[in-house]
Amino acid sequence: VIEELHLSSKEQVTFLRKLLVASMERGAQQVALHAMEELLGFCWTDQEVEGAFQQIRDIEADLVLDFPEIRECTGNLVKLAVQRGLLKPSYLAVDATSHV
Repeated sequence: VIEELHLSSKEQVTFLRKLLVASMERGAQQVALHAMEELLGFCWTDQEVEGAFQQIRDIEADLVLDFPEIRECTGNLVKLAVQRGLLKPSYLAVDATSHV
């Protein structure tokens, strides 16, 4: 179904970001990461996955008003994504320095 949407690369990144944010709000991070992992290479690229995580970083300050645990959840999500091979281990170092 996702492939049938014919999303541009930018739209894929936004879709993935929304998937990740929704999964954090519902406590279903593993489910979202599993879907991302299974469809990596078919529906989106490594760069689009990384772009989604970057977008979350970029809007984290806005999300904290509605979702106070966003920073902690994002940190945990990044760790899980690295463990699953969705992000490179070097992303952990960048993530540790990105929080305000």
